[in-house]
Amino acid sequence: MISILATVHDAAVEARLRSALLAAGHELRQQGTDKNDLLIAVLSQAALQDKAFHDALNTALDNDQPIVPALAERVKLPKLIDHLVPVDLSAANATEQLDAKIQATYSPDARLPLRVRTPSVQRANRRSGLIVAFLALAMFAIGIYAVAVLNVEAPVEEYNQINTEAAATRDFIIAPTLETYLRFLPGSQDEAAQYPSTLQAVPTRLRPFVAATATAVAVDQQSD
Repeated sequence: MISILATVHDAAVEARLRSALLAAGHELRQQGTDKNDLLIAVLSQAALQDKAFHDALNTALDNDQPIVPALAERVKLPKLIDHLVPVDLSAANATEQLDAKIQATYSPDARLPLRVRTPSVQRANRRSGLIVAFLALAMFAIGIYAVAVLNVEAPVEEYNQINTEAAATRDFIIAPTLETYLRFLPGSQDEAAQYPSTLQAVPTRLRPFVAATATAVAVDQQSD
């Protein structure tokens, strides 16, 4: 179904447009518009200054209706629909252009209408932002109260126990492989000078442990 949005000032243009579309075999809604309709918006200077026209256009955008701008006069498209290609109703082939756009809209390959930030969408975004900000502030205040007044602290003992268990499991898994690489620890200053290149041959996951062991051995030798 197709509906036409026009002001009283453009009633004559709307009547001619309606007759042309009916003659082309299109089904038009007699009054008003439905959220499932394709909307033809008749634009003129009077329409751009008409609040009811803008409200109806914004409603159509909120409903994700496909919109075809139709120029009753040479005017600049409103910002919310300036991404659409208008049809000049003064053109000789205006009816053919409209028919092509209507056919493209109802084609199975037609793209979904572009979602734009209408005033209602902007208000919804602001409300959502305020709600998120309030929740974040409330959580922050609860956290400060819990730490400062209730003396809530991180469970250090539990964390340490878990970390100890994880380290023990890790050491048990890598110990057999690590013993093989630890046989190549530097035993002299010359070997220590060449050790960085040897260390690069160690698998990445074991390299920190081999390097730490080599460093500990070097510290022990210096202390001796």
